[in-house]
Amino acid sequence: MEQSSPITPLASGAINGSSDTIQVDLSNPDGMPPAMRITWPPKPTVVQPARFAEVAATAMRLLANASTEFTQLRSARRRPRRGQ
Repeated sequence: MEQSSPITPLASGAINGSSDTIQVDLSNPDGMPPAMRITWPPKPTVVQPARFAEVAATAMRLLANASTEFTQLRSARRRPRRGQ
């Protein structure tokens, strides 16, 4: 599986309604080792204490989804192609 772009989106989503989002990408620039890029909201995410567990769980679910996507990409790249 070839990567057509030096940046592969792995997961993104809102963590507090629609105002704050997290983006996780795999960056694979030419001549440099790959790196994970986690883009957090530029300002603090403010939530009521009663919603903290929900927002924290959403953020961790996004990171877990990115980890799963990365594992699937890595696995697909390691599998031999048919006919080889």
